[in-house]
Parts: sequence; C-alpha cells; structure tokens
Amino acid sequence: MAPPANNSRPRLTAAMNYLTVSVVVVLGVIGAIAATAHVITGSVIDAQRDSATVVNVSGRQRMLSQRIALLAGRYDGSHSDSDRQRLSAAIDLFETSHTGLVEGSSDMALPETLPPSVQDIYFGQRLDLDRRTKAFIAVARRSTLDGGEGETAFHELRTIAMGEVADEQSFLYALNAAVDAFADHHAEQILTLRKSQSTAMIVFVCALVIGTLVIVRPMLRRVTAMADNLDELAVTDPMTSALNRRGFMLRGAELIESAPRCAVLVIDIDHFKRVNDVFGHAAGDTCIRHVASLAKEVFRASDVFGRIGGEEFGAVLADVSLDTALLVAERLSEVVRSTPCDVASVLRRAETVDVTISVGVAVCDIGSRLELIMQQADSALYQAKRAGRDRVLSFEQSQSLVLGEFSPTSTRVRSSGQA
Repeated sequence: MAPPANNSRPRLTAAMNYLTVSVVVVLGVIGAIAATAHVITGSVIDAQRDSATVVNVSGRQRMLSQRIALLAGRYDGSHSDSDRQRLSAAIDLFETSHTGLVEGSSDMALPETLPPSVQDIYFGQRLDLDRRTKAFIAVARRSTLDGGEGETAFHELRTIAMGEVADEQSFLYALNAAVDAFADHHAEQILTLRKSQSTAMIVFVCALVIGTLVIVRPMLRRVTAMADNLDELAVTDPMTSALNRRGFMLRGAELIESAPRCAVLVIDIDHFKRVNDVFGHAAGDTCIRHVASLAKEVFRASDVFGRIGGEEFGAVLADVSLDTALLVAERLSEVVRSTPCDVASVLRRAETVDVTISVGVAVCDIGSRLELIMQQADSALYQAKRAGRDRVLSFEQSQSLVLGEFSPTSTRVRSSGQA
C-alpha cells in the first residue's frame, strides 16, 4: 500500500529551501575565493610591473652617473652649447629620477614609500645615498659652468663617478646597492604574493572538496528525495494518502506481472450520496478517509490499495486464492460496518455515521491485464449493489447470479440489509 503522504508538501518545501540556501552558499564561497584569487593575481601583476619600473629607474641612475661624468669631460674640452645641453639634460633626468625614487612619482609610476632596506641605503649613516646623490647633482650643475669653477667641478665629478663598484666607499657602490635592494624587496614581495596565490588556490580546491562533501552531496540526496517525493505525489491521493487511480493502475499492473496469482477488489461505499445530502460534503470526505484508513489496516503492506474514484477504492492482493480474497473482503466489510465514522469534527457536534461497503472480487493469473480483471471485479460490484448492497460478490458468483444459478443466501454472498 502507498505510504502516508500528508507531510510530503511541507517536506518538499523544506527541501526546496535547503537547495536554495545550499546553492547560494556554494556560489558565494566560490565567488569569494575567485574574487580573492583575482585580487591576488592583480597584485602580483602590479608588483611585477612596479618592480620592473623601480629597478629600471634605479639601475639607470648608475648609468646616468657615468654618463654625466663623460658628458662633463666632453663639455670641459669643447665648451659647445650642444654638449652643455646634453649634460644639463642628463643631470635633470638624474635628479628627477632620484626625487621619484625617494619621494614617489605618479608620472614615473614610482611608489611613494621606500622599503625599509632601501630607506637605510638612502638615509642610513653607512651609505647615505640621498645626501651623496644631492652632492653629486650640485657638483654636476657646477660642471656646466665656464671657467675655473666648472673645470674644478669636472675633476671632482669624475672622481666621484669613476669609483669602483667593489669599493664600499664609492658613489657607484651605493647606487648599485640601491638597485640590488630594490630588486630584492620586490622579489620578496612577489614571492609573498605568489605564496598567497598558491594558498588561495589550495583553499579553493579544499572549498570545492568540502563543498562537495558537505553541501553538494547532501544537496544531491535532497534532490533525489525531492524527485521521490514528486513521484509519490504524482501517484498519491491527497485526501486519503492512498494511491490515486494512476498510481493504483501502475503499481497494480506491476504486482500482477510479478505475482503468480492475484485478486482484484473493487470497493464502493454504499449510499454515499445520501451521506453527502444528509450530513454535507465535509462529512462525506471524512467517511472516505475513514474507509481508507480501515482498509489500510486490513490489507497487507505487500498489497496495492488506492482510491480509484469518488467513493470507490481498488485493491490488488498478491499470492491469494479466490477463497482467501473473499475472506479478506468479508473482513474489511465487517470492520467498516462495525466501526461508525465519527464526523463530530466537521459537524461541530457529537455525531457518527454508519457506513457499509459493497465489494466485487475477481482473480487473475500472472501476466493478466489489470484493466480486464478490474472490469470483472466491477461487474461483480454492480451485481452486489443490485443484490442489496453491503455484501461481497466474486465475478463467478455475479455471472451465476445473472443467469439465476446462484442464490444470494450462498456463503459466498453475505447481506445484512441496506445501509
């Protein structure tokens, strides 16, 4: 018999809510990690670009210091305007680059803050590159002058600029140390960002694995459960929680195909229109639920039971003979007759309704068509109604009754009067 489905819709709604929240959580986590990875990747690209710019500018300072000394020597020998202009341009670029490295420059894409290691080179007592650079620029400016002061400046400039790189006291050594410090700082920065990028990727993979185990798998189970609920709802009668006609025909046909011998019962509530007319449709619905509930107690879990019409029910009993099927139908009829239906909840007064049923029974072998057997059981039900209701009749008995070969007082037909 179909399991009760009164709570199917609330469970379905809860499952839908769970799926919605789960999808939002999964997408939110993936989105957050993707955004983090995007930011880190952008930071790596920016750091690489900034590193290239800073290292290029600081490395150019070494070259410019040598170039300024060479141009100053050329100007000292020629005193031509063109050599002087070249010298002045080189000094201007050297000074602008130094200011950009120390203070930052948006035009040159240089950061405003020096790393601690570089700051120590520019402003520390050991190398004091900022002061020495400014002194170098001042001497270079004087070398552009004509006369003895310019010549003196040239010789001083040459002495400053032509020091050995290996000499820690030389200006060139300090410039080279700044280049190395810039390069080391940015290499460290990029390494840190790449570690963060790797960490973000690991977190992303872990989040996917955890999301799959904690969210996606349960979500798939919920989807499967929802599909099962939908399937159940599609074959369930909402009033009685028994199978509806579609579900009864599907599962009844499956049972007949697999069981060696089955019996089909068609059950109808007697004088149901009178119940509706006297007590109202709400009371009639209560009587339908009442009979369905009693039938579920009589039939086995392996049997198929459903509501196939307004006040009509069907049952397919597996592995039973005709005699057994008739006994089951008699037991159901007796239980219904002896258990009045309580309609006080809908009438708002103490009231019960005596209910009886008529049952038609037909048996079939494996592979028989359910539709044909139901027609036989329905024919027997029709004859049971004609014989006075509140009785059980098999298809064979109904045929004999039609031909006048069967008496309603036979043990196969029980009657205790109309409802």
